[in-house]
Amino acid sequence: MHRLSSTRLAVFLVAALVLLVLLGALMPRFGVFSSIPFSIVLLALTLNLLACTVSRLLEGWREQGRRPPVVLWGSVVLHTGLLFILAGGLLTAAFHLDGTVAMTVGQSVDLSKESGFLRLQRGLLSAPGSLPPLTMKLESFEPRFTRGSPVAFDSIVLLGLGRGRVRRRVEVNRPAGAQGYAITQAEYGYSPRIALELDGRPLGDAFVALRSRRAPSGPVYEDFVTAPGLEDRLILRVFPSEGKASGGTEAGFLTARLESGGGRTQRRIEMGGSARVGRLTVRFVELRYWSAYRIRSDAGLPVVYAGFIVCLLGAILRYLPLHGGLLRLSCCGGGAVSRERAEAAAEEMTG
Repeated sequence: MHRLSSTRLAVFLVAALVLLVLLGALMPRFGVFSSIPFSIVLLALTLNLLACTVSRLLEGWREQGRRPPVVLWGSVVLHTGLLFILAGGLLTAAFHLDGTVAMTVGQSVDLSKESGFLRLQRGLLSAPGSLPPLTMKLESFEPRFTRGSPVAFDSIVLLGLGRGRVRRRVEVNRPAGAQGYAITQAEYGYSPRIALELDGRPLGDAFVALRSRRAPSGPVYEDFVTAPGLEDRLILRVFPSEGKASGGTEAGFLTARLESGGGRTQRRIEMGGSARVGRLTVRFVELRYWSAYRIRSDAGLPVVYAGFIVCLLGAILRYLPLHGGLLRLSCCGGGAVSRERAEAAAEEMTG
């Protein structure tokens, strides 16, 4: 018990936890928070804190009368709150779900299948069939622009819950909830519908969700296209209408650039038009928005919040009586303070 509750072990475990948290924050794609080392450190720190709490409780019973009972119970409550926080972290590492999906307006995804996610992280103890029993369809997307720059954006999604369906508005920093899952607006971009032909033979007709990146002149929406039989690299770049304050997608044009061993060929294509780019015929059918969403489920989060509240209560019970005793000692008037009272007050503060 003494070794398990030692301060040196606690300091070592806290340092290891801080290091893992920093690694997880700097390199989120490696899934540090759902890794086995992170869970082992959390479990060891929980056992250390539990042993320390039991040790403090036994020590307090032996020293009854030497310090106010509220101080003893405040220490126990404070340690209990810390245990709640660590238990919440263990629940998160074991059972959490964190995924990202992306859709063009009018499209839908099945969240009960891993193929519906662009990125998916699950807890160490999550069952294989623990995905959300939901289907999700993006009905509309509404960005708001000021001087050509987006200031806010939200969307309307249709969620299929078994036999029923519900509509939810998803806004930035205002997640929508369904079946215990939080759906958060992540990012958006433009998705042109492109029809391709190679020497008169159809290659495909689909929406292409273009990536966005920052540039000195403003955001750039660009990506490459792959299709069966297409050996050269076709790069599409959309130039949405700057004259529309609403950010509407019914105007604008794109450029199609074909990169091959013989060089580059680039054409400008208006919406509804087509152009010959090398051996390819590229038709720009329409332009819509695409939007990405973060789907999260975290059973440990309420436990962590409860732990913070319990910690605050424990800190008040643990330290406020000592602080009040010090004030009474320093503010008492008339005469010197006895040595016994001074030693008792100092013992209360250091104990």
